[in-house]
Amino acid sequence: MPLLDIDRTHRNRIEGIWNAWREDKTIEINDIFFSDQVLESLDEQKVLFESFRIDRLLTTLPFTNHAYVKICPYCVTQDTFEIFKALVNENLIIPIFTDPYNEYPKPITDFIKTKDHISVYEFIAFRTIVLHGISSVALCEHCIDKRIKELHSVVKGKRGAPKLREYLEISLANINPYVDPDYALLDEFVSAFNEFDLDKAKQLRDLSYYIHASRNSQSFNSALIVPDTDIIKLPAGTIDENTFASRLVVEMREMIVDGLGLNIPAEMPIKNYIGLLKEYRPQLLSLSNEIITSGEDQTNPEVSLRKVFNIVSDINKDIERIETSKRYLAYQAVVSLMQNNKEILSSALIAGAMGMGGSVIGCATTLTGGALAHVLKKKGKLKGSTATKKLGRAIHRDLQPYVSKLVAKYVDSSEVTVQVMTIREGIRTKTG
Repeated sequence: MPLLDIDRTHRNRIEGIWNAWREDKTIEINDIFFSDQVLESLDEQKVLFESFRIDRLLTTLPFTNHAYVKICPYCVTQDTFEIFKALVNENLIIPIFTDPYNEYPKPITDFIKTKDHISVYEFIAFRTIVLHGISSVALCEHCIDKRIKELHSVVKGKRGAPKLREYLEISLANINPYVDPDYALLDEFVSAFNEFDLDKAKQLRDLSYYIHASRNSQSFNSALIVPDTDIIKLPAGTIDENTFASRLVVEMREMIVDGLGLNIPAEMPIKNYIGLLKEYRPQLLSLSNEIITSGEDQTNPEVSLRKVFNIVSDINKDIERIETSKRYLAYQAVVSLMQNNKEILSSALIAGAMGMGGSVIGCATTLTGGALAHVLKKKGKLKGSTATKKLGRAIHRDLQPYVSKLVAKYVDSSEVTVQVMTIREGIRTKTG
């Protein structure tokens, strides 16, 4: 048995926070979370996933800076464990554990101990404190318990009563801590119990899951990722304006990227997917944010969906025009040069920085790309190492805005259009 019991460590630490909060209703957020990454991302744009659904997760990661993912003891299987580890190791997701550590498979707890994540104790404490802070009315738990006992007595001894009580208990667990307008949900349960309506009780249970998800998003200032048909079912006042706004931004980013044909395929091997995501996500976020900003209504602070749609349509039309022009051949040559000579450029810079270049670096101003590559390989300076490749990608990324500006002038277009074309071609090349 390990000397350090992480359940006991987290539980005892959070219990002290609970005691302090009960006394004066104040607490320092920094005291709740162990992870610096969690603290740094709390006030930033993010998405919170209710489960480890790889398909939805991978298709959404390109549109958000941070992703919180709730992990139950059964979310990560043997088949998905390697993907989970890869995403955590690359800081692409922050797991939120919904249960004590000892209820998870040992490989998961052994792996996550020293990784950025949110424990169940931190999750419940933070969520409860935030919801009590932003709710206009916090319901009395004693009154709630009294109503629950009354409901149990209504169906006592009747066939089907256990299933009714099960639906009620699940619903109450989902909406806890109880805040306004939870009395409305309880009133509906009173109706279901009095009428012995199992179907209605089941619908209320299903609704409670979406209420739970919306309050998670509200607590962590994140976008709510559930179908629109489920949002419509939520009682009025369940979702605040910030949660709606965050969701809208993610949806608009997704619409823009999809409309411009810049999707990163989620079906590829996870290592390749992560490489593409880390290379292109900053550009996709920057590009989509620029388009969203351009779609703001001059007379209204809200973004016009119609304007954004037409901007995307205009960019696609401009790309079609450029691709049929004679100057497009010149554009392709520039893009090809940038894509195919990243490692050559980075190797030259490495050699110069380490004092190994000598006449080789001096030749860089006169030699063509192919000749420079020949000289570097001959002198053993171009190794093609992983570090060299990474530096080459970084140089390519930093130079891209300047290249886009030059190409845009040459093909008589906008920098945004050229940027879209370059990203599209880069993703297409790397995905075959």
